[in-house]
Amino acid sequence: MDFVIDKKLHVWILEMNLRHVYPVEDPRLAPEVKRTPFLYAMSLAGFPQLEKKR
Repeated sequence: MDFVIDKKLHVWILEMNLRHVYPVEDPRLAPEVKRTPFLYAMSLAGFPQLEKKR
């Protein structure tokens, strides 16, 4: 899913794909692998860093 967040924190969806973009061999790692690009984009946009869930 590609999306942007504007200055008023509105989320705009640009596109959604049904195919698996990040194939991960170990299903236990899939959530972390899939969320990393979102965390990176948020850090570039100046959002505060989220704490990891344990």
